[in-house]
Parts: sequence; structure tokens; C-alpha cells
Amino acid sequence: MSILHRPEVKLPLDSLKKEGGNSIEAIRFSFVESFRQMVRFDVEALKPGDDDYIEFGNDTKVPLISAVKLIECETELEWAAYPIAIILIRRLMKSNDYCININNMHRLMLVSLLIASKIIEDCPSSNRCFSKSIGFKESSLKEMEIEFLKCLEFKLHVTLEEVNAVLSEWCLNRDWIGSIELI
Repeated sequence: MSILHRPEVKLPLDSLKKEGGNSIEAIRFSFVESFRQMVRFDVEALKPGDDDYIEFGNDTKVPLISAVKLIECETELEWAAYPIAIILIRRLMKSNDYCININNMHRLMLVSLLIASKIIEDCPSSNRCFSKSIGFKESSLKEMEIEFLKCLEFKLHVTLEEVNAVLSEWCLNRDWIGSIELI
């Protein structure tokens, strides 16, 4: 069943409303836009010689939407991972005064989608698939995952109400997911 847009709300997803647009495109676009709103683009990019350059300087430079598509292709990511990832990132930022910037945005996006995938799927894709998708070492991804979990104090419970709230923000009809139970 496809996601229906609420008619009373004007959406920035006009191109997706045209014939040919589908629900996963709307969710992907909404996820990237929500994530992008949390990124501080005023932070200067790292340069050779900066303290963190060795760790962050060679990260992927692909646009966020392209990175998400690459992750999807490599991992068969479920649609529900997107709102859950946003919930987890918001928790991270709220509880730790964490700053997402151009130097760490791909890492945080990847690890949040990885963890969200593990929350909702019985057999999620491996860390290897996630790391391969946008070019991180598997060992680096494992370290990022552990650090992310520690920052959240391993509190990963996400309610259906939280997911519905994010989908509502995205102006997507969520009635069709009412029977999904999230653990």
C-alpha cells in the first residue's frame, strides 16, 4: 500500500506527487531533509594537518540523498528505518549537545540507519554491507556504532507514537502502519 499525502498540507515533495513518484522516494526525501536541517553547514571542512583530518578527512563527499540511495541498494533497508533513525539522532543531539556538521554527517547518517535497521529487522544487513555502501571500513563502523549506542546509553526503545509523529512531520499518512509493532 502506498503512502498517501494529506490533502490539507502543502508539501515540498511536488516532484514525488507526480506520476511515477512512490512512497519510498517520499520517505527517503523526507529523511534527508530532516537530517539536513540538523546539520551545521557553517562548520569549516577539515583540511590536511587538522587534528581530526586523518579520521574524518577522507569520508565520502557524495550528496546525502545519493548516500542514502547507495545504502538502500547495498542493504535492502526497510522504510521504517528512516523515521527511527531520525528519532535516534534527535535523542543523541538532545542528550549530548552533539553537533552534526559537514565533517561527520555521513558517519552519523550511516550509523543511525544501521542501528534503526537492527531495531526493526529480524535479520538486518551486516555491518559489512552498511560499511561497503558508502566506503567506510567495517571496523570504523563498528566503533561508530558502539560510540553512538553509548551516547544514547543504549536506550533504543522507539514507540509507534514516536514513529507516527515523525511521519506526521513529514506530512505522510501513517494510518496504514498502525498494526506494526516496534520493539
